[in-house]
Amino acid sequence: MTGQMSSSLKKFMRKRPDSSDLAKAIQELESDTPRAAAILAATLLEDILLLSLLSAMRPLSQEEEDRLFVGLAPLSSFSAKIQLGYAIKIYGSKTRHDLDTIREIRNAFAHVVTSISFDTTEISDRCTGFHCLKPPSEAPGLTSRQRFTLATKIIMARLIHSWSGVAPDGTTKELLTLE
Repeated sequence: MTGQMSSSLKKFMRKRPDSSDLAKAIQELESDTPRAAAILAATLLEDILLLSLLSAMRPLSQEEEDRLFVGLAPLSSFSAKIQLGYAIKIYGSKTRHDLDTIREIRNAFAHVVTSISFDTTEISDRCTGFHCLKPPSEAPGLTSRQRFTLATKIIMARLIHSWSGVAPDGTTKELLTLE
C-alpha cells in the first residue's frame, strides 16, 4: 500500500472524538512536549471548527462531506475552515485572528526542524496577542504555553456552545459571543 493510506487508517482518522476523547486529549496538552501540545491543541480546535461548520450546513452524506473537507478538497485546510467560519458569521474578526494565530503557531511547531518551544521569541510574541485573553500586562503570571493552551480551550468552548447551545458551565441561558 505504498503511497496510499489504508482504508482502516482513513476510517480511524475520520472518527469524531467523543467527550471522553476530548477530555483525554486536553489532559495531554498539559503534559506533552511543547511541539506535541501545539499540534494537538490546533488539531482539536480544527476538529471542533469542522463540527461548527457542519452544524451550519444542510445535512451532508459522508461522500458530500468528503468532497468538501478531505484530501485536496476546497475546505480541507485549517485556513480554509477558519475563513469559511468567519464568512458565514460563526465568529467575528477577533476570533478569526486568534484562530489564525493558533494555526500559525501549529505550523511553526510542525514544520520547523530546529529546536522550538513556547519560549522561542517568535512563538512567545505571538502568544501575547490573543484577543480572547487579557494582555500579559493585565494578567501576569501565565507562560506562553499556558496562554496558548487557554486560548485554544476558550475558543473550543465557545465553538461548541455556538452549535450545541450549552455554555461551558453547563447553562443555556446566555450565549457566549465570538467577536
